[in-house]
Amino acid sequence: MATIIDPLGTIDVVYNLSGTVLIPVTGGLISGGAQGTVVGNDGTAIPHLAGVTIAVITATNVSGALHSAVKLPASADVGDVVEIYSDPSSTADVVIMPPNGEAIGTNAVSTGTNTGTAYSMTSAYGLIFRKIKADHWMPSHQSA
Repeated sequence: MATIIDPLGTIDVVYNLSGTVLIPVTGGLISGGAQGTVVGNDGTAIPHLAGVTIAVITATNVSGALHSAVKLPASADVGDVVEIYSDPSSTADVVIMPPNGEAIGTNAVSTGTNTGTAYSMTSAYGLIFRKIKADHWMPSHQSA
């Protein structure tokens, strides 16, 4: 896939990884213990393996310890897509964060230690994210 970026009137062609990959990911521990306390350094990084990554997240809540945080791929290219789905065995909602220095939608840019950067996804749903700028992701939709 090629994404054309035209910041100053000159065309620059960038060749992204192609293909689609489906991978299982286990949610990382939320250090504050509650979804609203998740920070950018929490979570398991989703690897950047293809232009479209489908990540099936196993999120658990064991004795109040939430293992449900994931981070979008830090090395993703502009135009890449990450689809995130909750594994049917999940017992907690999934929390999705941008890589440090990036943002999702209108949320704050993640510094790694600040809150307010994450998107929550109810288990049994899915979210699709597209990287639209070098430092910005946009959610597409949530589906049942």
